Amino acid sequence: MGAQANGEALGPWDWPRTFIARGAAPLTVQHLRRQPVQGRSGRLHCFVLDCSASMATSGALARAKGVLLALMDEAYRHRD
Repeated sequence: MGAQANGEALGPWDWPRTFIARGAAPLTVQHLRRQPVQGRSGRLHCFVLDCSASMATSGALARAKGVLLALMDEAYRHRD
């Protein structure tokens, strides 16, 4: 990872595509293929949670933490 060709980031080796490009010929550098790299969205998620005593005694803190955990899980699954 991290290699670049024409200013474009290259992913790990794509062996199935490499072997298809090679066919029955001996493997050469021209046959080598890499997987494309997917760019990241560059988003930063910032969650602010009120942890005051009034939130804790009313049970709202526990509910807010549950919602926060669900939001973080969804963001991780979608890799936002």
